[in-house]
Amino acid sequence: MSDSLERLYHAVIAAKDLDPATSRTARLFQRGPAKMAKKLAEEAIEVVIDAV
Repeated sequence: MSDSLERLYHAVIAAKDLDPATSRTARLFQRGPAKMAKKLAEEAIEVVIDAV
């Protein structure tokens, strides 16, 4: 895994157990895989739009 992806992975795992009231990442984990997939798709679309 590249260094950037590894840092991102560890940041996400660390945020997983934070308070969902203050952490968007923790809130996504709390809401479940369907919500996480939807958010990932939204972000991917934004990346594609920005790349054009």
